[in-house]
Amino acid sequence: TLAGIATLGDTIPTVGDKPATGYEAGSWNETPASDTTISSDAECTYTYKLITYTITYDLDGGTVDGTNPVIYTVESDDITLTNPTREGYTFAGWTGTGATNPVTIAKGSTGNRSYTATWNANGDTAYTVEHYQQNLDGTYSLVETENLTGATDSMVTATVKAYEGFTHNPAVEGTLLSATVAGNGSTVLSVYYDRNTYTVSYDLNGGTVGEDVQTQFEGIRHGDTTPTIDDPARTGYIFAGWTPEVTDTVTGDVTYVAQWTPVTFDIDVQ
Repeated sequence: TLAGIATLGDTIPTVGDKPATGYEAGSWNETPASDTTISSDAECTYTYKLITYTITYDLDGGTVDGTNPVIYTVESDDITLTNPTREGYTFAGWTGTGATNPVTIAKGSTGNRSYTATWNANGDTAYTVEHYQQNLDGTYSLVETENLTGATDSMVTATVKAYEGFTHNPAVEGTLLSATVAGNGSTVLSVYYDRNTYTVSYDLNGGTVGEDVQTQFEGIRHGDTTPTIDDPARTGYIFAGWTPEVTDTVTGDVTYVAQWTPVTFDIDVQ
């Protein structure tokens, strides 16, 4: 601010040099009556204008609790930036204009500024692998869940398991065998297994069970009820069961063979 006292006819004082940094040309609060000489009493004040500088940020996926300032002036108090956070990552510091960690912009600083957050991926971010088995009706049920960890944004792949009577089917809708690990722990891989199918056959071994009776059953799912047929008959024999013994459920391809006991007769010779 420039102010002074002069007498009539004196030359109007000129505006001195503006402060070294942080200010730009301003304005008079009242324009002098003459451009060059004082012609009447006047109090004129010339005020320099503060320069407003910008602060820009690239948080690279992070967020700040609250806000960091986006402008400042040479007269602003010291500013210390709040560090951001990001799920699945550890903050590794700022890069940018005169970056230190933490970043403090001291009072009296000038110039536009730009800062970029840098991150280190955590190596223990949670993800889940779910294993589903086919039900007898063709739907699927969750049978096992693995809670695992990996590096954030790294690619992980599910390990297919071996379940007795089931075979992995990667074509089932909803299958997800590989994915990148989300920083918030939400990644879920899904693995599906179909029931194996088997053939159940009955070898009548010389017997009969009537016309058009089915004795071979294909496509029976693992764990399903074993299909049965009526006991066969054979002239001169008594049916003695099946070998092997018929099980309640199907666990593999099997052929049941009819067993026979010959009928014996007592002959009375006179």
